[in-house]
Amino acid sequence: MSPIYLLYLLPLIFAAYFLKATVGFGSMIVMLAVGSLIIGPVPALLLTALLDVVGGLALLKLDSTKDTRKLWQPLSLAMLIGVVLGALLLKLIALPRLQYVLGATLLLVGIWLMFFRHRQSMSDKLQFVADSTIETPEDANTRDDDKLKSIGHPVPASYQPKDLLVCLISGTSGGLTGISAPPLLYYFGSRFGKEALRRILTRIFLVESLTRIVTYSAFGVMRMQIVLFGLALIPVMYLGLYVGNHAFFKIPERWFGRLAGIIAIASALRLITS
Repeated sequence: MSPIYLLYLLPLIFAAYFLKATVGFGSMIVMLAVGSLIIGPVPALLLTALLDVVGGLALLKLDSTKDTRKLWQPLSLAMLIGVVLGALLLKLIALPRLQYVLGATLLLVGIWLMFFRHRQSMSDKLQFVADSTIETPEDANTRDDDKLKSIGHPVPASYQPKDLLVCLISGTSGGLTGISAPPLLYYFGSRFGKEALRRILTRIFLVESLTRIVTYSAFGVMRMQIVLFGLALIPVMYLGLYVGNHAFFKIPERWFGRLAGIIAIASALRLITS
């Protein structure tokens, strides 16, 4: 790849990791959809996998949301097992048909994120308002979004058995198709507000990216030129994360869901049309 491609990749990397910091995912979707037109599908996949490891670690440092090892270590292990299982199942499953099913599922999840997640969470909001001595739902709806931005529950101290199953399914999907978000977005998005949801997604996707890097390196797919490109793009990636992280804490919960839904729908369309 010519070094001139770095100039074309700079704004794209900024946008990809701005989205990752704002909603917890999206970097791989942006890079495969647009970056592959610049440097090709395989280099775009390898470059994003490399940057996702560095970006995931950086985002965990930027994020002030707290979690515990009793939660994220079992979830990460389940995700890891799923990725390996998905890779082993590649020879047994008709991938094109699976992509259509996964794309349709992701499309439905995206529509839910955009239009229904906020409505579903209103009962939690109104319960919170009631506990805060606000008397009527009408009063609750007039309150500032910042006061009512916490939807669902905070990050739990430990996992539930269903959490492991969802991570296992998501990892298997990621190992098969490269897209692991649908079960995670719906399951954890139904339970948690944006802070807890992004924290969990960051932890889980970091494990997925690490697994990819180890796999690519073991099979000799990762090239030194990709690594050098990745090192050169880290400052722009970090800038995107930094700006996106500030935007994350300012956007209301409703717009968080809409933005996440748009990215999910874009990913679904890429799967269905690829």
